[in-house]
Amino acid sequence: MDIDIMNSKFNGYIASLKKTIEVAHGCKPWHSKTVFVFEVSGGKNVFKGDVEIFSLVGHPEAKKCYAWSYECEMGVTRFATMLQLPPVRSAKDAVRIFTISRA
Repeated sequence: MDIDIMNSKFNGYIASLKKTIEVAHGCKPWHSKTVFVFEVSGGKNVFKGDVEIFSLVGHPEAKKCYAWSYECEMGVTRFATMLQLPPVRSAKDAVRIFTISRA
């Protein structure tokens, strides 16, 4: 795949995550980095993928937000966001707690 197309898709993905964070949390997100998370629960792979880390401007409590996409039961892609507030301290924590909350 052409590098420009890959960059365009990534930039569109990041823009969608940023908009989701703005709407859900009422603050301005700035993309910081991408980290890979592999989460296993009960011996089953529950998440394997990239989590985007955003710095936040204007949130009264959180300085960071973790965001990623996932496919729901009906095959629809959704976005998840988790603020870095206790007990969430890392991207792995965010995925784990999100997964538990959906069980």
